[in-house]
Amino acid sequence: MTDKKLKIGLFIDSYFPMIDGVVVVVDNYAKILNKEHKAFVAAPGKEKDNSNLNYKVHRCMQISNKHWSYSLPIPSLDNKFKKDIKKEKPDIIHLHSPFGVGVQGLKLAKKQNIPVVATIHSQFDQDFYKATKSKLLTKILIKKIIKVYNACDEVFVMNKKLEELLFSYGYKGKTRLISNATDMDYPKNPQELLDKANKTFNFTKNESVFLFVGRLIENKGILFLVKVMKVLKDNNFKCKMLFIGAGLDKQKLTQLVKKLNLENEVIIAGRVSERAILSSAYLRSDLFLFPSKYDTDGLVRKEAGAHKTPSLLAKNTMAGSLVIDNDTGFLAEFDEQKYANKIMQIMNNKELLKKVSENTYNKEHITWQNAVNNAQKAYKQIIKDYKN
Repeated sequence: MTDKKLKIGLFIDSYFPMIDGVVVVVDNYAKILNKEHKAFVAAPGKEKDNSNLNYKVHRCMQISNKHWSYSLPIPSLDNKFKKDIKKEKPDIIHLHSPFGVGVQGLKLAKKQNIPVVATIHSQFDQDFYKATKSKLLTKILIKKIIKVYNACDEVFVMNKKLEELLFSYGYKGKTRLISNATDMDYPKNPQELLDKANKTFNFTKNESVFLFVGRLIENKGILFLVKVMKVLKDNNFKCKMLFIGAGLDKQKLTQLVKKLNLENEVIIAGRVSERAILSSAYLRSDLFLFPSKYDTDGLVRKEAGAHKTPSLLAKNTMAGSLVIDNDTGFLAEFDEQKYANKIMQIMNNKELLKKVSENTYNKEHITWQNAVNNAQKAYKQIIKDYKN
């Protein structure tokens, strides 16, 4: 029975044209699942946003505001959406959010008597506290979302630290480790891409380059990195810092660069949609700087690793817990001087940098095909257990 082609519903509360780590995960799941099975995505937004996708997307109504990073989905008020997902008759539902669209996925699973799993992607306590500035409201909101996770048959986690966080929220059920991955790999034409990066971003051939890719929001450590660059400059350490991405705090970033007189050292490139240019930036960079206290995994860290570019992360963070210092990556205190000192130590030890560059690829690189294969095996087992 479990060898038949499955239909999997992937439910998410934001989707293209919005791009973030969770959107990338769901897009790769849907594309790869469709090779052997049938997958559809349930998400907010307009139908025209599906034009470049090779799988079905059911869109629900949403409320948008130019001051919000994300729109607010309202699937409960969208009868067409509810009818469309009901007609799909999936074998299993996979939630990638515990909010509006995710809740609709859970309700559908219960009505159709099918298993439902979820992946936890975020440190929700940080999100809620940032939005409310209230510990009490944060606790109330955590209790609300944990009801969704506790109603699932299993919750997938990307690492042990995330599993610990989930249980600290009050989760009582089963977990399964399913790693995230990347569709990038070390290029066959490295010199061509190195030349492209130098030309695109105006780097000289031999200067040190550091990179950040992601949403330009403060809790990912972007302002911290500018201050680190100031420390490096004050120590006469010649280098460039490249920021790729867009976000609500881009203006803060730009203002701080100007305030610290770092216009010649820091490049804010904005969003880069051309994959060859993004690949060239990863390849050209000596280090990927990712001191985020927010990220649970860091898909961009895996993308950097696919180009043999190791990451320098902050100690005592979830993303930092995933690397071994001086082996599969680098770690430093979340302190501007200490972080800058670590950069200088690394760059002055070319043998160590080369070793870690190779390790971050050889020991950590995983393709989306392998990651989704693991999820497919999990789906089949969960469906079998559910029926028994």
